Amino acid sequence: MIGQSVIFSLFVAVGRAIALNLKHTARLALIGTGGAEIASDELLLAA
Repeated sequence: MIGQSVIFSLFVAVGRAIALNLKHTARLALIGTGGAEIASDELLLAA
């Protein structure tokens, strides 16, 4: 049981890291396309 909870905690931590990385990448892509600092701010607030 203890081992399962440790594995689950690691899985959750990795999942959160991936989600944050995807948000950051999406924000950079929006800014890079040139239009969209306002849109990226709205996405960050919505997330």
